[in-house]
This record gives sequence, C-alpha cells and structure tokens, in this order.
Amino acid sequence: MIESWKDLPLGVYKKIIALDPEDSEGNLKVVALLEGVDYNEILNAPLAEVKEKVQKLDFLTKKPKKHLVKLKYKLGNKVYKFDCSAKSITTAQFIDFSNTKKEDMTGALAIFLIPEGHRYNEDYDLEDAMLDIDKYLSVEEALSICDFFTTLSELYVRRTLRKARKALKQAKRAGVPTEQAETIVADYLKSISISGFQR
Repeated sequence: MIESWKDLPLGVYKKIIALDPEDSEGNLKVVALLEGVDYNEILNAPLAEVKEKVQKLDFLTKKPKKHLVKLKYKLGNKVYKFDCSAKSITTAQFIDFSNTKKEDMTGALAIFLIPEGHRYNEDYDLEDAMLDIDKYLSVEEALSICDFFTTLSELYVRRTLRKARKALKQAKRAGVPTEQAETIVADYLKSISISGFQR
C-alpha cells in the first residue's frame, strides 16, 4: 500500500481528489486506490485489516514536501528531461501550454517533460508520455514542478507590469492623452495570459 506522498503517483492522486468528499465510504475507496485493488476486495477484507490500512491514510492530511526541480526524471524505463527555459521553449510548446486547462496538470507537465533524445512532440507519442507521468511521477515531484511554473509566472507578470508602467509613463511624457495611454496598456495586459493558462 502507498503510505507517503513521495510514493503516490500523480495518476492515483488525481483519482483520489476526484472522489466525492461527502461519500461515507470515501476512506475505503482511497484505501483501494492506494492498494491498487478493486473496491470490492476492500469490502471483502477482514475489518481489522482494513481499519489498520485506513489509519495509514494519515499522510494525506499533511502537506507534500517540496523538492528542487531536477533536469531529468526517470519515469518507468524512460528518462525524461525537464526543459522550460525561455531560450529553448518552442512555439508549439508555448501554444500548447497557453491552451492547457488549469486542471490538466498532466497535460501541462507533458509539455516540458520530454523523453531524452527527443524534441517536444516529435518522434514519440505524447499520450504515452502523459501515461508515464501519471503512472510514475510522484505527487511531490509534480507539485514541485508546478510550484516552479508558478514562480516563473509571477516573475513574468511582475516584469510585464513593470514594462506596462514604463510604457504608460513614456506615453504620458510624449503627450499621449492619459486615457488613451491607459487604454493601450490595459488592452495589452488583457491580451496576455497569466501563467500560460487562459483566464
């Protein structure tokens, strides 16, 4: 049975958070997911054994640890490189990331976790990569990568706002009416998407 965040694959975590929190049998369903067995097996198991397993769910009440983002991740029998530097991101990656729904953590991760020896979405199956991410990437690692994205996004937003303020000041100095200058800057800010996700 999975007993820690570092051993919990992203795919199993997604199934856990999809469960109805009001379900009176929720803990039993979580145990089945962490055991990797059918729910009926848990229902047919001895009560004492199931109670012991339910007590091991305690780790889910604590926050996962944060890790430094690595340049390479071994997922199953493949090595994936993590690459999201501004200099190496392709236009296709940027477009796909911009169109990724906020809830699609696996899809977002698959844009930047690329099988070693490949370029993004070339000569490999993106669906297979997403399956590897769900099956082998731990929640701790996935959330650490997402935190990294968040930090990058915040830096991007701050930089964009600084540029917008500077442009506004320059427009005012150049004699552009304040209202017109503010409209130009506001339109620009609306046109960008924050952290790559659509508003």
